[in-house]
Amino acid sequence: MANFMQLLMQEAERAKRNLKAAPGRVADQVSNFKEDWKGKDLAKAVKSEQLKPEQFKAAIEEVAGNAIPGGAGAAGIFIGPKSRLWNAGKADQAKKALAAGMTEQDVNAILGVSKGADGQLRQEISDLGATVERIPGRDNFNLVHPELEKAYPGLLDSMSTNFTVKPGARQNGSYTRGARALEATGSSSQDLLQVILHELQHAVQATEGFARGGSPNMFKRGAKFSNPKAVDLLEAEQLEAQKAIDKAVTHYNSMGENHPAKEIAKKQVTNKIAAYNSITPLQLYKRLMGEVEARNTVNRQFMDTAERRRTLPENSEDVSRTKQLHYSYSGNAITKAK
Repeated sequence: MANFMQLLMQEAERAKRNLKAAPGRVADQVSNFKEDWKGKDLAKAVKSEQLKPEQFKAAIEEVAGNAIPGGAGAAGIFIGPKSRLWNAGKADQAKKALAAGMTEQDVNAILGVSKGADGQLRQEISDLGATVERIPGRDNFNLVHPELEKAYPGLLDSMSTNFTVKPGARQNGSYTRGARALEATGSSSQDLLQVILHELQHAVQATEGFARGGSPNMFKRGAKFSNPKAVDLLEAEQLEAQKAIDKAVTHYNSMGENHPAKEIAKKQVTNKIAAYNSITPLQLYKRLMGEVEARNTVNRQFMDTAERRRTLPENSEDVSRTKQLHYSYSGNAITKAK
């Protein structure tokens, strides 16, 4: 508890210093604070027990997140320690707070640091200033992303890019690490931007050594880019699912015609068959940690500061972490989440 309170007080003091240096429009937002918090030293208030920890946490979220433009709550692409915008101090505090028993939800809300499905810490940069601009005289577009350039200077310039808008086209993109190539297509400029952000997250994953994305073909035996370990994993899951179907069918067949649970058993068979049918190359590809994270980058694109601070990245992912697959840049290993 002592470590928890110390961490909170450090954040409050940092937020207060930022507020003192902030422009008048920031000070105006402080009027949203509860009346009895105005003008008080929050750290001293906690020490004297005038302010409860949960109230203190809410105050910090107001000061450090909502009141400071581009502050701790601003988010978008997930970054790591190799980024120039990485806040090593907050990362260190997050490690200590998690070790002391603070929840990941609270660490994210207070420090803006979260843990990826691969166990590595993440921070987020803002995508709010990201736009695409048509290249004069051409059908291609350029990405303008000031925060990304600050975070990873020269990352975009180091890659061959091809960004296009085709009305009616479905979203499509790819990031090729070896060729240093990034391609994206969308039906509109906003559609295109989402695809680019998704693929840029893969580029960051490669830079940081995070869990990577892949393609459905890696789960297909004999296909281009097929990964034997991925194929083995798919076939092992199919085998387990088939065993579950066989067990459910045997149970159903053992019941008498008028058994009261006959319909329930029939539904269980149907559910087991559906589970088997969901084990496809496309579905396993979607379960890759790197793909889930890249989709989550887009999911969080329009969250405001307060919502991002409230929403742990894990909670906005579209695949449960227990079902995600870890695909590593080291040895191309692919394993189930632990």
